[in-house]
Amino acid sequence: MFELEYSEAAVEVLDILEHTNKKDVEKIPLSFIKYLVNIASLNYKVKLDHSKPINELNITKKTKEILGAIYIKWWSNEKEQEIYKQQIKKYDEIQQEKLREKYNYEKIFEKRKEKIIDENKQNETVAMIKYEENIFKKIINKILSIFKK
Repeated sequence: MFELEYSEAAVEVLDILEHTNKKDVEKIPLSFIKYLVNIASLNYKVKLDHSKPINELNITKKTKEILGAIYIKWWSNEKEQEIYKQQIKKYDEIQQEKLREKYNYEKIFEKRKEKIIDENKQNETVAMIKYEENIFKKIINKILSIFKK
């Protein structure tokens, strides 16, 4: 599934690059373009309307990610790159905070503590039962105590 998404995205990216200004495509290293060609799906056919702007094209999320990486890495200037890096860093921090909230060890064990406390309350309501020896055991114990002396 993962590989399929990226192989289809590679086909879409290569199709978009074919219809992009050659000066911009030349900024992308040949090794990266070869990588896209190598992972591109042979069965997937792209039907994009290149008369529309790129934001109106019906492309996959993975294609947008690859194009975003190309833009940030090779097409943007240093100032834009710094802005994007800050945005990515901020997004990562937000995601990390969400994960910390989701997997907060104190919250994970709260339900368990509540359950243990509830079980303890149930155990407290149990009263002790007085144990009485039955009559036969009393007789046997009396006889045994006579022989032990």
